[in-house]
Amino acid sequence: MCLRVGMQRMAERAPRWLLWRNVLSNYAYVGLMAVVTLFLTPVYVHSLGPAEWGAVALCITFQSVLFLLDAGLGQVAPREFASVHGDRHRQYALYHRFEMIYVRGALVTWVLGQASMAWVLPWVSPDMSDASVWAVRLALTQFALTFANSAPMGLWNGLQMQQRANLRQAGFLALKHAGALWCVTQLSAQAWAYVLPFVLVGVVETIVNVRTVHREYSREALALRQGHDAQAPSLRVLMSHLGGFGVAVLAGMLTSQLDRMVLASRLPLQDFGIYALAVTFGLAFMNLQQPLQKAFLPRIVASRGEARNLFWAVALVCGLPCLVVAWWSGEVLQLWLGARGSDPRMASVLALVLVGVAFNAMYAADYTRLVAANAWRAVLAINGLILLVQWTVLTWGLPALGMSAGGWSWVACGVLQFALGRWCVMKRGEARA
Repeated sequence: MCLRVGMQRMAERAPRWLLWRNVLSNYAYVGLMAVVTLFLTPVYVHSLGPAEWGAVALCITFQSVLFLLDAGLGQVAPREFASVHGDRHRQYALYHRFEMIYVRGALVTWVLGQASMAWVLPWVSPDMSDASVWAVRLALTQFALTFANSAPMGLWNGLQMQQRANLRQAGFLALKHAGALWCVTQLSAQAWAYVLPFVLVGVVETIVNVRTVHREYSREALALRQGHDAQAPSLRVLMSHLGGFGVAVLAGMLTSQLDRMVLASRLPLQDFGIYALAVTFGLAFMNLQQPLQKAFLPRIVASRGEARNLFWAVALVCGLPCLVVAWWSGEVLQLWLGARGSDPRMASVLALVLVGVAFNAMYAADYTRLVAANAWRAVLAINGLILLVQWTVLTWGLPALGMSAGGWSWVACGVLQFALGRWCVMKRGEARA
């Protein structure tokens, strides 16, 4: 109740222009990521070749799986920060707790990951070279840095300072890819040369963002160290708030990674690179809905009627383009990758993934409403059922359908999300809200 009241007051004070400024800022960052995907990916594929690109795809998949550790935190942290809008002492106290969680989690994950690499990688991809193994080790380091950087990002997103968060992310992303382009074209056409700049720039990014927060909250930090702030939430209380929803979101993020987790160990490295290319292009469209969800969440907490606006906005911005591109998937891939995009398996996978993403877009408004209501049991039930169906599709479909089984798992995921999300909202009596 306290969280809802705090969010409602925040939404009432925030002018409408701030919402749309954040939406435009979010889409500007998504646009940059789309440019990277559309224009730089073909350059990387051409420069690295099929085998090394397959290793890069494995590194990206490896990081995506590790980001399941951010389940709950990444979506709940902005909500928690929004609930203390206007109280700088409580903001910093909350930030301090999240920083502890993220930094310690990054350190533990990095140590355990590096120690277990020797037996995990031979099981996932027995044909990896020693250089590719080092690329995965660097990718683990990149994940640790990005994970630690999530604390400042959560603070700024929750306080509706998304313009700042996006500008910083965009600037450092440009530096990372500039370094990666130079390394793979001038230094070495290997996977480790692609990952190395992301690590080096990531070190600078994390230090700059953390120092910015500590500098801007220097007085509040001093008060917290001196024990003058009695409102700092304990780690146990904070984790209890995140517990149930964290598990639910973890299951949801797993639904978006299960196909690559399964196929990475069952397809040859080059074929997995082909599959990852199609999925990377398809999931770029999923990014079109995230800026709207991020900007609308605080307002849906305060006014359920905003969910209707979110539904139609996501349908127009994400759902419709997905279906249009799915229809011409083969032509789009050839336009994007040239001769490398002529593989009919890739076109089939892309079309299926885009259909799944279109249904996922239709689910976005209901999901955001469930998040705002902290209905984690409903979200967990939906995601648990989807995981079971996806696993069945991948296990039984892979021998007969090959990599297309991954595409069909995305269709199953999207359709079930939309249908079950609608059912849960109607059951809660909020269908017309």
